[in-house]
Amino acid sequence: MTIPSDRLPDLVTSDDILERVERILSEFRNRNKLQKYGLTNRRKILIEGKPGTGKTITAPVIASELDVPPYTVQMDRVVTKFMGETSVKLQCVLSRIFFK
Repeated sequence: MTIPSDRLPDLVTSDDILERVERILSEFRNRNKLQKYGLTNRRKILIEGKPGTGKTITAPVIASELDVPPYTVQMDRVVTKFMGETSVKLQCVLSRIFFK
């Protein structure tokens, strides 16, 4: 998996969203300081919203700024009307992310 090249200045968004993204970046960058106080930084985030709100560009920008690979899960491809089938697909996704 490769690190995207999009950076924070490439992100065109409201001040509120930019502040939230910067908070996520700051939390990750200061994770050693948090650990000194027995706290942990977020390791996963969920970006949700209506179509056209910038979710697709925001995820790679965060990944690029933190120098980590992004993982994208398209829920319409995972969730099915059969619970057992959905469970198998979710296990497959999780095993690829956490047990590489």
